[in-house]
This record gives sequence, C-alpha cells and structure tokens, in this order.
Amino acid sequence: MIALLNQLPSEAKIRKLLRKIIFGKNLFCPHCHSRKIYRSDGRYRCRKCRKPFTLLSGTWLCHMRLSLSSIYRNIDEWWQVKHRKDIHKNFEFGLTSEIEGMFGNLRTFIRRMYHHATPEYLPEYVSEFCLRFSSPEIFVSPNNYLQKTLRPVPTC
Repeated sequence: MIALLNQLPSEAKIRKLLRKIIFGKNLFCPHCHSRKIYRSDGRYRCRKCRKPFTLLSGTWLCHMRLSLSSIYRNIDEWWQVKHRKDIHKNFEFGLTSEIEGMFGNLRTFIRRMYHHATPEYLPEYVSEFCLRFSSPEIFVSPNNYLQKTLRPVPTC
C-alpha cells in the first residue's frame, strides 16, 4: 500500500511557520532575549550581545545540516509514498485542509491542556497529542489508561 504525502510546503513557508512556533509574534535573541535583531547573510544577529543565531538555534533541530524541505526530495525511494499537491491559483484547496486541520487540532490541544507551549517541551506535547489521537480508547477511564501504560518494559 502506498501512502500519500499531501501538501509539502515550500522552504519559505516552513521557515515562516517555524519562526512563528519558536519565537511567537516577536523575534528575540536566544542568548540574551533582546528584541533588537537584524538579519545578515541568512542569519540573525543580536545588536545587544552581538551573537549570531539561526532560526533553529536553541531547538532540537539546531544542528540539522539539511534544508528544511530537502528531506522530502526523493522520499519515494525510501518509503512507499506519493506526493500530491493543490494548486491554489486554480482554487484547489482540498489537500491543504488536511494538514491545516491537524495543526488546528494540535494548537487547540496545547491551549486546552497546557495553555501555551515552549520549544523545550513541544516534542513531548506532540508525542502526547499523537498518543491521544491514535489510541483514544485508553482515555475512556483511568483503569484503561493504567492497563495500557503500566505494562512492564523489557530491559536489555
């Protein structure tokens, strides 16, 4: 069976989304938290502490050497997937709504459960979101939750 990858965003859209997720409304220096920032040669630099940083500095993606969208190139060679896309100028939006709906659900989940998210805990929030929505039966009762989550884990 071949899975479908719908709507892989452009590098610019990925950067815009990551900037919003990591920094919120205002870009700040991850070193001194100053908002006096300028951009130079694809990197950011703080006017206060003068340290350079990138969009992903201080995140678990900080040492990634791939471009954000290049990981999807030739993905069909590794996994059985096909990429489909909408052409928005032709008023095609059917596939876009899938990922936007998922991110909307994640945003609502984080707001209701934690009220906000910080980059250091975001991977844990996403893991919990995936668990809750892939196995909703464990949250029916405390007993179901304990039966599913308190099983012994094999050790080496």
